[in-house]
Amino acid sequence: MYVGNVYGVGVGGTISVLLMFFIKILFFVFVAALIIGLIIVVKNNIFTTDDIETIKGTFNLKNKTTKKICDDCGKDLDLIWEFCPYCRKEAKSINIEAESVDTEIVNIKKETENTKTEIESINIKAESVNTEIVNLKKETKNINVQDDNINKETQNTKKKLKKQPKYKIKNNN
Repeated sequence: MYVGNVYGVGVGGTISVLLMFFIKILFFVFVAALIIGLIIVVKNNIFTTDDIETIKGTFNLKNKTTKKICDDCGKDLDLIWEFCPYCRKEAKSINIEAESVDTEIVNIKKETENTKTEIESINIKAESVNTEIVNLKKETKNINVQDDNINKETQNTKKKLKKQPKYKIKNNN
């Protein structure tokens, strides 16, 4: 029977080294999942479905600016027509339509400003996420260095153990 009291010797030492290696692997998986999760959260929060519908709705001005409606028959007319080709009545320009277009333009400008503000806040959030990713990469690098140091210590300890004389204990029974 051989006697040894150095770290890494025997079944207990092997188990502890394996557990440390397993913990390090789990940490790397955790860091990778955290980074992926942050990226998904940022992507999903850039534009909501309401924002997309609002953006799509802002470009439907063609029908309002290129046509007008006849007061008598209710059919669509081009803005350049002076008479309705369907009922031959005089086509009057409607001021309400122009006012609604002006109001819509003002609303679009407000929405554009709000969108710019939201984009700026998203850029700020993205910068903080990038900073956190850089910090996590630094931590990962430090852990890799620690892992290398532990592996070197383990190899040095094994070399020392091989050089030490081995003692046998006699059993007098």
